[in-house]
Parts: sequence; C-alpha cells; structure tokens
Amino acid sequence: MLVELRVKNCYIFSEEIVFSMKADMTNKKLAANVHRGAGCDVLKTACIYGPNNVGKTCLIKCFKGLKQILNNEPTSLNSNIFLDDGTCSLGVTFTDGDRVFTYDFSYNEEKKEFPKEKFAELISRKSEDGLQSENGRRNEDGRQSKDIRRSEDIRQNEDGWKSGDGRQSEDSRRSEGGRQSEDSRQNEDNGFHEKVYWYRDTAAGVYEYEDDMLVRMMPILSRRSLLIHQVDTSSFPLLDEMKQRILKMASEIEVISMVNIPMQKTIDLLKNKNEMQDKVVQFIKNADLDMDSISYVEPEDIPWKDTYENGVHSDEEVLDQPDRGFDSMRLVSVYKGVPVPSLLFDSTGTKKIAALASYIIEALERGQTLIIDELDSGIHFKLTRAMVAMFNNELNQTAQMIFSVHDTQLLDCRRLLRPEQIWFIHKDREGVYVYSLADVDESKNTRQEDVQERYRRGDLGALPNPQLIDTLLQMSDAGRTG
Repeated sequence: MLVELRVKNCYIFSEEIVFSMKADMTNKKLAANVHRGAGCDVLKTACIYGPNNVGKTCLIKCFKGLKQILNNEPTSLNSNIFLDDGTCSLGVTFTDGDRVFTYDFSYNEEKKEFPKEKFAELISRKSEDGLQSENGRRNEDGRQSKDIRRSEDIRQNEDGWKSGDGRQSEDSRRSEGGRQSEDSRQNEDNGFHEKVYWYRDTAAGVYEYEDDMLVRMMPILSRRSLLIHQVDTSSFPLLDEMKQRILKMASEIEVISMVNIPMQKTIDLLKNKNEMQDKVVQFIKNADLDMDSISYVEPEDIPWKDTYENGVHSDEEVLDQPDRGFDSMRLVSVYKGVPVPSLLFDSTGTKKIAALASYIIEALERGQTLIIDELDSGIHFKLTRAMVAMFNNELNQTAQMIFSVHDTQLLDCRRLLRPEQIWFIHKDREGVYVYSLADVDESKNTRQEDVQERYRRGDLGALPNPQLIDTLLQMSDAGRTG
C-alpha cells in the first residue's frame, strides 16, 4: 500500500510537496478508515480539494509518472516550466506485508536519464532486533547484508589506503557521501531506522550496494532507467527481491480520470463468466440506476443493430473508438425486462458508473490503490459518498482510493473521513501548497465544527474567488457605449 508520495520540480510543484497516507492513531475516531499494520498504519482513502488549475490533476499525474517509471515505461513526467532546472524528483514510501520501504530518484527530462536513486527500508526501532536476526540468517546462506559496500570503500581497499577491513562507520559514510537527507533524519525522528540497500549518484560518483561486483558495475551502467532495470537481478539476490517488491507495488497502482474513463475494462470483465463479472454487475445494479442488469452479448443478440449500421454513434468520444466500437455495441443494459444498447440508451453518468465499476471491484478484490481524477464528474453526490464508504469499511482489508473532488458533501469528519484523509491544494503568487485538514492548526482544537462551512468561508484555503460579475458589467458597459 502507498504510504507517501514526495514530489519536487514536477509539473506545477516547484518546491517539494509531501502527500501522506499515514494515519494519526492518536485520533481513535473512524478507526475502520485505517489499515492497521505492524509496519505502518495507513489510510484507506484520501480526497483532494482545491480550485480549478491549482495542481490536483498534476498530483494525479505524478502518481501516473511514478508507475510508468517503476515499470520501465516511457514517462510523461515533466519538470516545472518556470524553473531553469530540468530534473524532477520523485519519492514513494510503501508497505509490503509488515515491512516499509522508500524509493527516491531524480529524472532529467531533457536527457531522459536517472542521475540519482536510493532504495531503503524503514525499520521500526521495535522490530530492528528481529530484522537483524533475519539478516544474520541470510548471512549464513552466504549473503552479505549487514553492511552495504561503497565505491570509495572498494577503491581505498584496493589501493591500500586503509588498514584492517577498510570499512567506515555509518556516520562517516553519511558525512562523505552526503546522502543523509532530511527524509532520513525525519524517519529517524519518527522512530524508524533507515537501512539503505542501494544508492547511486552519478554526478557525485557515489555508489553503494552489498555486493562489490555491482558497485563496480554501477558507474558504467546506462542512466536511461532505474538500476533494477539495468542488470540481470537474478545475479544479485537482494536486488532481485526488492525489484519484485517494487514491481508488485507499481502493478497495484491504477490511475484513471472520470473526465474520460474508458469502458473497456468493464467490457473485458463482462466477457468472462466468473465471480468478478457477477460483482461488477451487482455493483452497477446496487448503484440504484433503475437497471435490471448489464451484460456483454453475442453479435446476433445486439438490440437495435440496424441503428448502429445507420451511423448512429455514442456521444462520448472515449466510447466511440473504431478499434473497439464493436465491443461497445455488444454491451447491453436491461430496463424492465427490455434489452437496449448501453452505448446509445444509457446516460453519460450511467456509463461512467458502469466503467468505474470494474476498477473499483478489481481494486477491492486485488488490494490495489485506485487513484481517480475528478471522482464526482457526472456522478450524484450520494453515489460518490457511497463509493468512499465502501473503501473505508472494515471489510476492506487491503485496497486504497485516492481521488480529487469538488463535492463538499464529502467534507464530513463525523461519519465519513478523518482529518488526515482530507487534503487541499492552494495556489498563490508565491507558490503551491499541499496540506491536509490535520495540518491546519485550529482543526486540532475544534469541537467537530462543520468542515463544509469552514471550507466555504475560506478558513481552510484552497478556494477560488471568481469575479464573473465583472465580465457581465464590462459587457453591459460595452453595450451602452456601442
């Protein structure tokens, strides 16, 4: 599960911003909204509010860019156009079982290179003894894991610059390598010890890993992708293990936009007769759309087939694709026992719910992190609230949902969301700010004052100030003088 996303110099974000899914368990209210784990307590949902054009979609794009890079796919990640710096920085903290990992890297957009990366595990002080015992068992199997090897250590050993085994203390390695970042110190302050598994800084010429062979290889490897995609990891067991954890996490991230959500996933699930299909159909029916059922039919069973042949198409461009058009034609909704083509008969909102159903069911079934831009686009506020409640429910053990939204009905800290689940993005002439309701000082001292009202008053920021009446006055003035 995702715990934290760190972004710097990406899209609209010039300074580093941190989006966190960490739960504050000093607050016991709505405890079902939290995945409790030995490694970290993680929120099940988080919503993002803010005016148009402040960076909500940019934040969603950062999640998408992260997934692309981790999967070694071409990325759409862009640096901030207002800074003379083409290097973006991304970092993610995630859990795998009861263990917590962090991966930070920089990406030069112009050169399409990754000049720097660091992968580490965050080890709770309480569990550190247990992990050291596990590392001891690994050593018995012939793996060196208590210390990582640095390029400086290897060079100095070979040249006879050091006595003994040529190792340096952790403090010395940090001071020389300069890699103890603010995040590292903060992790230690929060009761976690950061154990670095590999570090690569091509500009500074610093390389670290437990195996001397890989440390020697790092300077000559291409910078076009991350280390896990540069070498045959089967030759390096620790690297291979962590690669599988990273790819697993990336595969569990699904990013979609309700503005242009494709129906294809729902169609693909409805093609197969299985439990997943039944759950998707049940979800759509339970959305109270007055629909008996929805199914994927054989070509000869398509209702109103002659209508399609006469050139009538869907109003939604995403559904009206020539290469997938026939699939869409075979999607049939049933109302009061009458089958009709979903593509032509159903409203845009109904189609969006049908398209979203497959993503939600798959996320809940497979423990994915579903990230949605504009969740409330074309959907009734009671439905969006019900979807959030599904993920927050205690029956959900592994899935997460992160979404941008404008619907203030979800600003409910009494029955729906914890303060740290509500996020805002605010922009002014000085910069862009990303913060949660829990970060707002007075929110910690209120007696559950209505959050909607506070947001509408502007007490929480991230609120537009439209002056559209000025346009009408200018038009009126122009009409009189004309």
